[in-house]
Amino acid sequence: MRVAYFTSRYSQATQALAVVLVLITFAAIIGVGVVRGQEYFYMGVAAALGVVVLLRPAWGLVGYLVLAATLKGTEEVSSNEIAIFALLLWQFLLASIRMIYYGPRLARPVRAVIGATYLFFALAAVSLAISVGNDITFRQWARDVSALGNLALIAIMPAFLRHDRDIRLLRTVFLGLCVYIGLASTASLLGLPFLADPLSVGGTWIYPILVSAAAASLSTFVRIQWQYLAMGGLGLLNAFASNTRTIWVGVLVVVIVSLLTNLRAGMVRRNIVILLVVVAMGLFAFGIARRTLGTERWELQQERLGTLQDLSEDQSFIIRTEQRRAAYEQFRAYPLFGVGLGYQYEYHIPFTTKYEERTNYNHSDFANYLCKMGIVGIAALAWLFFTTLTLCNRLIHFAPLQEDRWIGRTGQISLLAAVVMANATPILQERGTTFLLGFLVSIIVLLGVRNQEQPGFRGPVTQAEPTPAGSEAEPERELTILGR
Repeated sequence: MRVAYFTSRYSQATQALAVVLVLITFAAIIGVGVVRGQEYFYMGVAAALGVVVLLRPAWGLVGYLVLAATLKGTEEVSSNEIAIFALLLWQFLLASIRMIYYGPRLARPVRAVIGATYLFFALAAVSLAISVGNDITFRQWARDVSALGNLALIAIMPAFLRHDRDIRLLRTVFLGLCVYIGLASTASLLGLPFLADPLSVGGTWIYPILVSAAAASLSTFVRIQWQYLAMGGLGLLNAFASNTRTIWVGVLVVVIVSLLTNLRAGMVRRNIVILLVVVAMGLFAFGIARRTLGTERWELQQERLGTLQDLSEDQSFIIRTEQRRAAYEQFRAYPLFGVGLGYQYEYHIPFTTKYEERTNYNHSDFANYLCKMGIVGIAALAWLFFTTLTLCNRLIHFAPLQEDRWIGRTGQISLLAAVVMANATPILQERGTTFLLGFLVSIIVLLGVRNQEQPGFRGPVTQAEPTPAGSEAEPERELTILGR
């Protein structure tokens, strides 16, 4: 008893000392950041969080999310981005050690998503060796991998987060991020500068996500959830008023998939609601655009819409065609594993000087990763996408809570939109967009862990979706596989 008593006291004292040292370190980092500038601040915080992860993994994970959401991207990979990626890699390593023990307890649909994530990052490591062999520098390789790194959250979060309250918090933070970015975009559209967007997340995919949340609520809940319809309104408003045709296509995919899903389930009245909301928001956005965009920008929007009739004369289409051609040339030379992440394209586009210098950028994710990671890399990405959709389908059919089924439906619809959009605009090449992607899929995986013991979850999907219930209050509990 005395030995146990002194051992317990020693452990508490050690942890208290570690916490004090971490607080002192953070104070020193803030001081250095104030004196020396932002770069040293981010690097120092990332280093301190590396220590925090050993004591409180969940705190370190939250710290990473804050750093990744607030750090602005640069054309060349910065030391800050490398430091944040190193922090993520450190968490990924610790999560891998935990998954050796917890992995076999997972249901096959959940294990498949996490396994696909590990497979993809194993191929990214192989790509480093290939890149070095093709004279691609480490910073060029890191430029690509720093964006893809956010997908590691899919494996990290299930290893470190234990309680249902963690899932609720993550879901709230994710929705809050989406709504905030939508409000900031709307404020900018209306000429209201008071709501700035200091976050480095979103990209073109944010608007289909907002619309997917609204469409999924109409397919899941018995009563209309006005808060989710308001999110969809933000997405539609900004999508209709934008000059980006890829966003229009993404929102169109969301609407079509939602209509077909509801039609299959016999929800004709919900389809009428969707159509009415889309038409109303379209007319509203049309009126706002005419008044706020200005004559020059309004004419540009009409011109971009008109060029869809003849894409051969459209400059954006010509640029994307040249980028695909350059990628496919390298793919033919390195078909199996690709030329290596970090490869710099050389485009020859006569009417613009934007791509005169070598760049790792390509508007098509499919062409980009076919070039850089070959058939094997594209197959790994496709497998990750397929297993995630399968897990979403399990949640839709077998999760007893409406909120869980709603997340599954939102993920399913928005991921389908992302795949279509990724052929014309980068989804996996922008760190801000992969942040949202990794965040959303991580929540889906955590919900899969929570629901994996539900009847039928581990077997084939053969039964109809459960009827939405009225009350879904549930006591606090730990996730099935992660006991204390």
